[in-house]
Amino acid sequence: MDDPVIDPAMVRQRLLDAADELFYHEGLHRVHIDRVIEKAGVPVETLRDAFGSTDELIRTYLRARHTRLQDAVARELPRYNTPRERLVGVFEIQGQSFVEPGFHGCALVTASAEALPGEVVEEIVTEYRDWLQNLFFDLAYAAEGTTSRGARRAARRAL
Repeated sequence: MDDPVIDPAMVRQRLLDAADELFYHEGLHRVHIDRVIEKAGVPVETLRDAFGSTDELIRTYLRARHTRLQDAVARELPRYNTPRERLVGVFEIQGQSFVEPGFHGCALVTASAEALPGEVVEEIVTEYRDWLQNLFFDLAYAAEGTTSRGARRAARRAL
C-alpha cells in the first residue's frame, strides 16, 4: 500500500501551531522537539522537510509572534489621533494581550531570558527590540518635535 500524500504546507502549519502552544506555555528549553512533533501529529522526518532544523522552527515561531504584534500595532495605531496618543497607544495595544486567556507574558522577552549565548533567539529578539525602539523613536520624535537625540532618549526610556 502506498503512503498517503502529506501536504507540506499543512505539516508546516501543524508543527508551527504545536510549537507555538508548547514553547509559549512551557518555554523553549523545557520542550523537547519530539513533543512538538507528537502534538502536531506528523511523522518525525517531516520536521526537516518543513523547517530544515529545530532552530528554523524556533526562528519561525518567534518571528510569527513578532509579526502578530507588528500587525496589531499597524491595525490599531491609526485610531489614535495625535502623535502623543499614538505613543501611549502602543502600550494600550500591547496591553490588550494581557487579558487574553492563557496569557503568559511576551514570548520574545521570555525566550530572551531563557536563551543561551549564540542561540537563534538572540537574532530574533534583536530584530524585535530594534523594531520596537525604532517605533518608539519615530513616535517620540513626532510627539515632542524634539531633536533626534531627545527622541532616542525617550525611545530608550520607553523600552
